[in-house]
Amino acid sequence: MAAAGAATDGPATVFFDFRGTVAAEVESEMKEELARLFRDSPRQFSFRRLQEASELGPLPDLAVLRIEGDCRMPPAWPAMDERGPFAWTHISGGTVLSFGAVDCERLRGAVATALWGGDRARGNQMLGRALARVAAHELLHIFTGSKRHGRGLARPGLTAAELVAPKGAFTLQELHAMDGPPALAKENE
Repeated sequence: MAAAGAATDGPATVFFDFRGTVAAEVESEMKEELARLFRDSPRQFSFRRLQEASELGPLPDLAVLRIEGDCRMPPAWPAMDERGPFAWTHISGGTVLSFGAVDCERLRGAVATALWGGDRARGNQMLGRALARVAAHELLHIFTGSKRHGRGLARPGLTAAELVAPKGAFTLQELHAMDGPPALAKENE
């Protein structure tokens, strides 16, 4: 595995280990939003399911995000106030590891609080967008090797409304930090 913050010639591979049910629309939207969020990054990405890992052989630059819980938005999901972290990156001895996790059920409860009118009919799409943004935040930690936070999607806390808003982005500084030493704005450990 390449050192955090050091890009390789090929794309970095991100494996998603779904530990529950995921709607096809959620997964599709998540991958599309991740591609959009990292479009201007000097590091390119390939997003795959963990089950595909054995087919690919050795990979020099990878990350694994475990997605826990049910990743589907029922049409009549009751809104719940879900506070606390939606995701986390594993750290050992002060070093950011290439592994993280997302609590999809907590995220789903928060997303439900931000859906109104026609958005409720597109619940799986909105959950996929939110899942992508939470995953992208953790991938920024993984690929910069930093626990630091910044602005935009790199902030330490994002609201459900921000996670489903039509636009969300990293700053160019945050994206370019993945190609070299960490350069994020604010330490928040």
